[in-house]
Amino acid sequence: MELKVNKEYPTLEINEKSLYDANILYPMYSGKDSETTAITQYIFQHYTTNLEPLSKALFSISLNEMHHHELLGEAIYMLGTLPMFADGRYFWKGNFVCYHTNPKKILEMDILSEQKAIDNYQKSLLYLKNDSIKCLISRIIEDEELHLKTLTKIYNEEFNY
Repeated sequence: MELKVNKEYPTLEINEKSLYDANILYPMYSGKDSETTAITQYIFQHYTTNLEPLSKALFSISLNEMHHHELLGEAIYMLGTLPMFADGRYFWKGNFVCYHTNPKKILEMDILSEQKAIDNYQKSLLYLKNDSIKCLISRIIEDEELHLKTLTKIYNEEFNY
């Protein structure tokens, strides 16, 4: 089950190429704090954690992050460039992933990662020119806020905070 808001994603309407907008999307697609990193990190943590509610949530969130990755990759391609695993300057690296296996540490790091994702997406809205992509980013933010809420709830329930 994919952990996402029960709301459709907007259809992308990209009628002209724009490397400008593509370059804004690249860091969120496959930079250090990106969907690529989130997918890889959450899958690793899902495999290695022994805390059942966390493991299930991480798997569900990773599926939704894969969908975000797909949507951003399609947008980048429609904007006229290849959806490479790079942020426009550097290629994605496996050391971007947080490899903690302690459930408390996992939750602490993932809560920070979700907040950073929300912040990065919100900042991108200030610079993107294509309104269709802005709508997509706004919709993705809603999912990221649900991820943050879910991880925070698990943290509070498991560690009495």
